[in-house]
Amino acid sequence: TTAIKFAGQQVGYTFAATAKKNVTFNVTHFSFTQPEGPREVFLVFYEPGSSRSYTTCDVGGSTYCNFTPPVGGTWSVALVPYEANVGSLTLTFANDVPTKALTPGIPVTTTIKFAGQQAGYTFAAAAKKNVTFNVTHFSFTQPEGPHEVFLVFYEPGSSSAYTTCDVGGSTTCHLTTPVGGTWSVALVPYAANVG
Repeated sequence: TTAIKFAGQQVGYTFAATAKKNVTFNVTHFSFTQPEGPREVFLVFYEPGSSRSYTTCDVGGSTYCNFTPPVGGTWSVALVPYEANVGSLTLTFANDVPTKALTPGIPVTTTIKFAGQQAGYTFAAAAKKNVTFNVTHFSFTQPEGPHEVFLVFYEPGSSSAYTTCDVGGSTTCHLTTPVGGTWSVALVPYAANVG
């Protein structure tokens, strides 16, 4: 929990990141105000050893901020209120749900606790074989938005998505793997979905 008591005051944080692994920052209990102006607070992210900002998120109107760090190491974050904003918020940092290896016919349960958080899986596939992913016990929600989650598939050794399946409105996802090997799957909730 962070409180900004004086206009112009800022707060700094650090966090450990792994290159190319999604991170998320959830904002709850947001209570900032300023006379005659918008209630806005920014998170400004800095790569390890850099004084130039890498990216900025406006968390005044959002419940989370997530991004994929291009490099690993200890990142810095500055919480910067807009103009004369003062108040408090609770900021929660979360890594993605650890990657699990999938076994045919054995279900796995995944819980996404924080908006912007993702989960990972791997599975072994033979070339030109059909694989199916069944989704049961689907329980995702977000404020004022659709309940959607995507499965994003990656060929062995690739960081570019091969295909994506919307499992928010479907209970199955079919895929014919063009190449064999260990495939990767990312479970990516739409917007602020948790569940």
